[in-house]
Amino acid sequence: MQAQTDLVPNGDFESFSACPIGFSCIEASTFTWVDNWLRPSEATSDYFHECASGFSEVSIPENYFFTYQFARSGVAYGGFYAYLNLFLYREYLQVELTEPMEPGTCYYVEFWVAPAEQADFFGDPFAIDEIGMYISNGRITVADPFDYSPLDVIPQIVSPDGFFLSDTLNWMKISGIYVAEGGEDWITIGNFKSDADTETEGGGMGEGLAYYGLDDVSIISLEAIDILPDTILCAGDILTLTPPEGADLYIWNTGDTSATLEVFETGTYIVEMQFPCGSFFDTAEVVFSIDDVTLSSSTIEVCYNAFPFTLEGSDLYDVFNWSTGATTASIEAEEPGTYVLSAFGGCASFVDTFIIVSIEQVPNETLPDTVLICEAFGTADIFAPPFFENYLWSTGENTPAITVGGTGFFTVDYSNSCDAYSHTYTVITDPYLELELNLPEQAQVCPFGSPVIVLNATNGFPSYQWNIGAGSAAIEVTEAGVYTVEVTTYCRTLTDSTIVTTCEVMSLPNAFSPNNDGINDLFSVICNPCDGFTGLYLYNRWGELVFETNDPTIGWDGIFNEKDAEAGAYVYLLTFENGSDTPSMEKGSFILIR
Repeated sequence: MQAQTDLVPNGDFESFSACPIGFSCIEASTFTWVDNWLRPSEATSDYFHECASGFSEVSIPENYFFTYQFARSGVAYGGFYAYLNLFLYREYLQVELTEPMEPGTCYYVEFWVAPAEQADFFGDPFAIDEIGMYISNGRITVADPFDYSPLDVIPQIVSPDGFFLSDTLNWMKISGIYVAEGGEDWITIGNFKSDADTETEGGGMGEGLAYYGLDDVSIISLEAIDILPDTILCAGDILTLTPPEGADLYIWNTGDTSATLEVFETGTYIVEMQFPCGSFFDTAEVVFSIDDVTLSSSTIEVCYNAFPFTLEGSDLYDVFNWSTGATTASIEAEEPGTYVLSAFGGCASFVDTFIIVSIEQVPNETLPDTVLICEAFGTADIFAPPFFENYLWSTGENTPAITVGGTGFFTVDYSNSCDAYSHTYTVITDPYLELELNLPEQAQVCPFGSPVIVLNATNGFPSYQWNIGAGSAAIEVTEAGVYTVEVTTYCRTLTDSTIVTTCEVMSLPNAFSPNNDGINDLFSVICNPCDGFTGLYLYNRWGELVFETNDPTIGWDGIFNEKDAEAGAYVYLLTFENGSDTPSMEKGSFILIR
């Protein structure tokens, strides 16, 4: 439980990068040797480990300060000078918590110390009575790294005044309850009192010193406290249950109200601890056995991607024999199946059967990346695959499908016990929803007046396809026919057409210049069609007929009586059929220009 909730990283000093080679292997800013732990100044705090050589003076169990001191747990611990009566000197150890403390939360704080057993060149070892922990928001350091005086703070967790930490055989616990203000994320451990206020005990010849080993530092929320041990004992033994210290009142489910409880019967023991910051509970399962065999069987569902899976025997067992042949407390199951543990603990034997069942993968489905809204102010339904246990959309909704009413990116995370997937939809609308084609229903092309007309579909569409092969919004038309355009957008395909006809013309120009320059050299009828043309008669101002024809392709070249006719005004008479019984006649004038 502690590994899951302890705020102190590497509280047992077991995680390290390299074996210590001498003193001062807890550094001020780096983790060359031990992980996580630092010192606030250049005062040389130490790291001890069983892997260190005997010449390093920091090996375990024998080293410079201890004749024979194993770690309280594992194979490593820290160390610090708490007092020298030769000159002012303090060493501290500090570490950043795994996460800041929550305001108003009660925390159980615990760390263990052991005093030096032998003298160094500063003198014989003393014991002192008030070693403490300072809990801070942010790391505390000194302005001058070579300032070795006590840190000017007041520790919140301190060993009792007058209780000298002098037991050289056993590690001694320092503990307390701390109510967080919120945001605290560093701890510093050492002696925070001045030399004048530091009380000592013991010591021999010489100036004297107080040096302590440090191990198993932990900070646990009381809401998740699990200090009382589950235990198997032989019948006739007595177990003392010791909950965290410092409660105003202890209430056991046995009716006892003492701070500790001695038990000698199998049962579940629950204690309520009433602190100023609230009431908290802890439970211990205690079994007293007499050479019996306990059988158990459990089925464990394991995700397909979680193999190898760790199977662990109870902490209560002393001897382990697995059906795989392993004799360790835990094994790695490589595949589903049945695994049997035969174990012994206390006075009892245990046979635990573990049946591992694999939970198969739920494959992901292929979902569209883009969803289109094809109506103005419309909506779209987007969805995740069914049969998953958990859904969370970027909109905050937690259903398999949602309805969205606008464009944007929408992400859904969906998972079950073994699989987790994510998908992002891009929801768009058709930007051309408000555009329409607007070709005229009919148009005319006039060879002599408007020989070219322009048909213009609505601008702004992404592409155009005309039935004549053109791909532009506008086309030029010179011939009669049906002209159709098609446009395709994200949501629609639109078509529109114009019927183009040729206009009917029967007219004459108002001037001509017969000077052989190739421009307007003939005065002739302009007609389309020319089938109704019957005659053209031209007169000068004296009423003389200067030209006549009944062929629309023949015009007057300005010659009269084999001479150039005079410049000036002339009169024309145009006759043509209009579909009625009576031919039509049109009179007018024109100018001959020389």
